[in-house]
Amino acid sequence: MAFGVGSSTVGRFPGRIARVLAGALWAACLGALAQSPSPGVPIAAVAHVDWQRYGGKWYELARLPNAFQRKCIGDVTARYLAKEQGRIEVVNQCRRDDASEDVALGEARLVDGDVGKLKVRFAPRWLAWMPLVWGDYWVLEVDEGYRTALVGTPDREYLWLLSRQPQRPPAEVDAWVQRAAALGFDTSRLIRTVQTAENTPPEPAPAPLPAAIPLSPVPVPAANPDSTPATSSP
Repeated sequence: MAFGVGSSTVGRFPGRIARVLAGALWAACLGALAQSPSPGVPIAAVAHVDWQRYGGKWYELARLPNAFQRKCIGDVTARYLAKEQGRIEVVNQCRRDDASEDVALGEARLVDGDVGKLKVRFAPRWLAWMPLVWGDYWVLEVDEGYRTALVGTPDREYLWLLSRQPQRPPAEVDAWVQRAAALGFDTSRLIRTVQTAENTPPEPAPAPLPAAIPLSPVPVPAANPDSTPATSSP
């Protein structure tokens, strides 16, 4: 929205108008800074995630640029399947610029029970003992119906907006992008993902694990706090 000022007014009070406009701009900047956490302010994962409900297929709606998805041009999906002993199977897919399909198989481990934190690796299993092959995966927000989720890393370098459906109204997507901005992510750099699939009925919920096999955290080797996620997509 723009505001116009008559030329005669500008001619009579140029200094006063400049000071008023400068003050208004400064106040607006301070307000924006107050509403958006700075990169130095820690962010938190959601306190409780039902990992059984979280399982299944997700479509990527948007992401921050990252090296391991640089050849993905669309149809990015992630599938999670809870296993025993706190392990989660991960299958990531995308369509590449040469029309081929890129598939990455990985494993995730719970960090702290039902808190929304995982450690994810896509390196071979025999390298699982190495801390550097495990990357952070934090569920920052998820709606009550487990239809939309914001996933990122605590350093705000990585962010994904995931949905159960490939097509969502632009207003809904924009609202979730605003939530990410409120958490301090640089949403001006977001890549909006092209999804060619049509919406379909939601997949049935994954079958629950046997009661005798608890879904509990698995110890993960201590990682370097400066390490980056060893993932190839959300």
